[in-house]
Amino acid sequence: MQCFKTYKSNIQKRIDPYFYSPEHNINLGSYNILTFADICNVITDGDHGNPQYAENCDGIPYLRVVDVKNNLINYKSMQYITKEYSERLYKSCFAHENNLLISIVGTLGESVLYKDSTPLAISRGFAILEFNEKVIPEYVLAYTKTSIFNKQIQKNKVGSVQDGIYLQSLKEIKIPIPSLDEQ
Repeated sequence: MQCFKTYKSNIQKRIDPYFYSPEHNINLGSYNILTFADICNVITDGDHGNPQYAENCDGIPYLRVVDVKNNLINYKSMQYITKEYSERLYKSCFAHENNLLISIVGTLGESVLYKDSTPLAISRGFAILEFNEKVIPEYVLAYTKTSIFNKQIQKNKVGSVQDGIYLQSLKEIKIPIPSLDEQ
């Protein structure tokens, strides 16, 4: 059994002990520390609806968490949605070139940088991050593969049957930002 104390003045947004466990203490080094909210123009998630799937890949590609593994999109396993259904989706439910996709439901923290110029419909299981000029997208992708990022994801996860992370918590993830040349 592990025991630790947290002072009332240190309590931020949650009161569960897991959130304040010493295992979540991280050292981000000497670089400028920003949050995802600071380095993104947009942080949103995908489609919350019940997708209408198209037959025979005759539609719009629809990315699900199971379609991403090891920084790659498995296009062979991807499902397609009807064009009619895609037209009803919010514009924010589509990934565009250089958007970072991070899984926020189920397998948390799996990420991929979308490099295609064709819009891609995204399921609810992903957050879509559109970066500002402060970062190079490949740098942030590399950061999402570190133990420091994963510790922050684990600290902020919620749920009992299926883990998830809220967009607000994702926005507060901290990232060390070196100069653009170093990135």
